[in-house]
Amino acid sequence: MNKLSGLSVALGQIFVLGFVSTLVQIIMMREFMFVFGGNELIIGVILANWMVLTGIGAFAGKSAVHIRDRETFSRNAMVALGWIPPVLFFFIEFLRNFFFKPGAEIGFYQIMVSTVVFLAPFCFLSGFLFTCLADFISHQKIRIPAEKSYAFESTGSLLAGVSASFILFSFLSNFQALLLLPVCTGIFLLVPSGEKRSLIPRLIILISIGITVSALFILKADHRLKEVYFMRQEVLFFRDTPYGNLSVTKTADQLNIFDNGKLLFSTDNQMANEEAVHFAMAQHPDPRNVLLVSGGISGITGEILKYKVERVDYVEINPLIFTLGQKYTSSLEDSRIHLIKQDARMFLKKTGPPYDVVLINLPEPSTAQLNRFYTVEFLYQVRDHMNNGGIIALNMPSTVNYLSDEALLLNSVIYNTCKEVFTEVLIIPGQRNYYLASDKPLTLNVAQLIENKNIKNYYVNLNYIDTLSLQERSDYLMKHLNLNAVTNQDFKPVSYFYYLGYWLSQFNLGKNFLWAMLILFTLALAAAGILFKPVTSSLMITGFSASSLEIILLLALQILSGYIYQVIGVCIAVFMGGLALGARVRSLLFPRITYKQFTLVQLMISAVALFIPTLLVINKVQSSISLSTWVVLVLLFIIAFGTGILFSLSLHLRTGNMTENIAVLYSADLIGSALGAFLTSIFLVPLLGIMNSSRLMGGLLLLFALNLFLRRKTFPYPDP
Repeated sequence: MNKLSGLSVALGQIFVLGFVSTLVQIIMMREFMFVFGGNELIIGVILANWMVLTGIGAFAGKSAVHIRDRETFSRNAMVALGWIPPVLFFFIEFLRNFFFKPGAEIGFYQIMVSTVVFLAPFCFLSGFLFTCLADFISHQKIRIPAEKSYAFESTGSLLAGVSASFILFSFLSNFQALLLLPVCTGIFLLVPSGEKRSLIPRLIILISIGITVSALFILKADHRLKEVYFMRQEVLFFRDTPYGNLSVTKTADQLNIFDNGKLLFSTDNQMANEEAVHFAMAQHPDPRNVLLVSGGISGITGEILKYKVERVDYVEINPLIFTLGQKYTSSLEDSRIHLIKQDARMFLKKTGPPYDVVLINLPEPSTAQLNRFYTVEFLYQVRDHMNNGGIIALNMPSTVNYLSDEALLLNSVIYNTCKEVFTEVLIIPGQRNYYLASDKPLTLNVAQLIENKNIKNYYVNLNYIDTLSLQERSDYLMKHLNLNAVTNQDFKPVSYFYYLGYWLSQFNLGKNFLWAMLILFTLALAAAGILFKPVTSSLMITGFSASSLEIILLLALQILSGYIYQVIGVCIAVFMGGLALGARVRSLLFPRITYKQFTLVQLMISAVALFIPTLLVINKVQSSISLSTWVVLVLLFIIAFGTGILFSLSLHLRTGNMTENIAVLYSADLIGSALGAFLTSIFLVPLLGIMNSSRLMGGLLLLFALNLFLRRKTFPYPDP
């Protein structure tokens, strides 16, 4: 194969590598959230493991120079990368119930080890192949700088983000999307090489791939996998949506609705339905207008309609839930129920009549998305949409059997947040802890209120509820609450950090484990900054800061405009586009390479980080969804553009041969990004808040830029 055709093939491979890697990352993230349940800690662990393993592979790619036939190796490696993800996907779902008890919560260490084991083959090979291809491209007679490989890979990632958001996830399940990869990478089997006689066998292999993939589609292999996962349950429905995986199973006459593998509700849980409704509704003398956020198809709407209500606005952000409710239940048939397919906060921001009762039937604030419905800002928003004497109800996990320190801290934050907005806050312990908040008096004597209203219930009535016992449990919890605990806010979401501590305490870890992790990773980051060469440590801190700022901006967008899964692919595409463009135009902007130029670009990103808090508090940005989205996209592009330029500059500033520079700098960038994603999502944003976290990133970049500037040297040769 001549040099030009070999170069074209290598560039095509590195473009496809970027596409495949990003698409697999998105899909596997969704799959691990389905199998392990989703919270920021799990997401952070997966992202960190992904980038670290890829970085290790990239560093090991230095040995690619010893591979005699790199063209054959890269072709076979590309084919392997196409097959590894669907095979791993199969084993993840097939072996979940083999290694772990069905329905049991999986612990942190088990998640850590499992993700490393399952991700290692793909991540290591993809990182190794990037270094191999980038080095091969940079040493061709037709000279192409190594940074162009980074740009091509980022362009492939851009296409993956757009394709995933607007095409693949609209028509295909996660497994079906992965099945397209063997076909995409298998095309490289047809690339001509010196082995002329091997073309026919390779063509046969490619045809076999096509037949295998077609058979898996026809046989609905993804449905079979779900049947294995939901063992001893009949799978009626499942679909991967932009909001996560929704599944409906049947056990006897009971329907179970799962969101990302976690049980949302079952249709025959009468006690939970009654508690979720009547603890609050019975407190109001004459509830007419009710806002219900989530959970209506479980049977809650039937309990609401026992009162003389005139209108029930039922809000779900995922419209597919309404489709499932209409297909499998009779919960939505009454004409008084109005279905609102929108984020609840966005609905209240735009419209919404005054309500007598607001029922928030969402899970606890285990993620940044759910945390938005447990903040001071949201409660003020609800209060502004309530009639005089209106009541809002939230719920948290029960503490009846055991009140741990972590659960106590979490409940204290929720109580103080409610108390910040409403004069009266009452906790009613049931299957869950129900928080009722109002500006009028509230009572624990719910059973008598139900009796007075002549409402017929199975559980919430005088025969079942012992008011004295209820009073004792409520008083016990109130006695132990920390009334000096902080409140939960939009831009300082402490509740989901404390929830992570509560979740870890179930595995005998707790919040001390989180603090130990924070110290460990901070020391690792500091040690790397001290021990690495100046350019390497500066690029690593740039990767750390860029990844952190990406997380910060995505969380800010989620708070300002609602659920971001609809635009997450666009955000990824914009970020990858900025990386690609920055790497490609560096030679035009900075034809001569110096430390001073590197420092200048780093200072630019630092200035953006320091300016983010000012932009986010502008009234027009906070009140306009479209403007806030555009602001975030522009900021993401600028940060990524600067990062792409810095990667290009660092390849030539760092002393060492190009092969070593590619391996070391790409792995340093990935490891820095891993630490940034992990520390920011789990620690920095909850503890410092979005504003201070952004300022911290700006300060770190400024510090490392000054360090590099003080040690600057101008290279004597022009840009290659």
